[in-house]
Amino acid sequence: MKPKPATADRRTVLGSVAALLGAASTSVRAAAADGDGYEQRPVEIDSFGGTTIVGSVYVPDGDGPFPAVLMTHGWGGDHGSERIQRLADNYASNGYVVLAYDSRGFGESEGEVTVDGPNEVGDARALITWLARRDAVAIDGPDDPKVGMDNVSYAGGIQLNTAAVDDRLDALVPRWAWNDLPFTLAPNGVIKAGWDTLLLATGATGARGVTSGDNTPQEEDVVSGLNHEVYEANLLGAATNEFPEGSVGYYRERSPSTKLDDIETPTLLVSGRPDTLFVPNEAVWTFDGLRERGTETCLVRFEGAHTLTATPGPEQRAVLDEMALAWLDEHVAGEGSTEFPPVTFYEVQSGEWRSADGVPPSGAGA
Repeated sequence: MKPKPATADRRTVLGSVAALLGAASTSVRAAAADGDGYEQRPVEIDSFGGTTIVGSVYVPDGDGPFPAVLMTHGWGGDHGSERIQRLADNYASNGYVVLAYDSRGFGESEGEVTVDGPNEVGDARALITWLARRDAVAIDGPDDPKVGMDNVSYAGGIQLNTAAVDDRLDALVPRWAWNDLPFTLAPNGVIKAGWDTLLLATGATGARGVTSGDNTPQEEDVVSGLNHEVYEANLLGAATNEFPEGSVGYYRERSPSTKLDDIETPTLLVSGRPDTLFVPNEAVWTFDGLRERGTETCLVRFEGAHTLTATPGPEQRAVLDEMALAWLDEHVAGEGSTEFPPVTFYEVQSGEWRSADGVPPSGAGA
């Protein structure tokens, strides 16, 4: 008798790291749901090459058309995460069509995970086109919807990488996103062993591979779900304690640091001060680089992100979500005008939000 493929309990593996990676240890799925002033329903969308991307669309009640928000999830997660549900509810309740989707190779979407590379960018572009062809979505022109993007970590990287090649995006809110992946994974050429191992385990366990996403990945999922470059970088790096030379080009291609000249979309960067994966300097490099090139960019610093030492309470989350909504209201919906300071940060000692003109600040105010 042929032995059954080895299985892993995804909830067990992801449970302890969900908060760190922006992924969910549990999912909330429904065939259709009524929210506060909107309806939610599942969708399956054909991307390029015959790949099917699975997600949910949230459509506000009333007469459209409405502006739109496109969002995916953190590394190893899916579109049923609590964070996506919270953000989708906030946007849909405020008059936005929301398309939340499983990134290629994760959840129930087909394909191989290639770390927000050209394939994932191609999927995002196909979804933007899909939104433009919905009667409920307001457009700027043919196949050009009024649309912004939001969400954290892996979902932050895809925003910047997509904006570099697709000017149809009207606004970005990349939260906890990287600037340079070779630096992230191997500062000064030495691998960040703890994080690299955790990311490999979470990605391999969360990847869909060749079977359906059922929260119990089989051997085929672990072998086929992630691109071989992910394994090579981790395994060779662990053996030599150096980032493999061949991996540098792969990950640099997926880094906004190489694309800042091409990003003109208004960007509200959100970064966690004690983040140990995408350290605060990465957000500052993106912030400074975009502003130097004339792109409207603001930076918000809060207490949290990829860390277990600081967890933002509901008050911080509410402020971040309100700022994100105001950013999209102005740049996507074309409603209102908010005077965002260049830098906004949460001061732990006082528990207050402060503003500044840059990093490091030459002046700060209440």
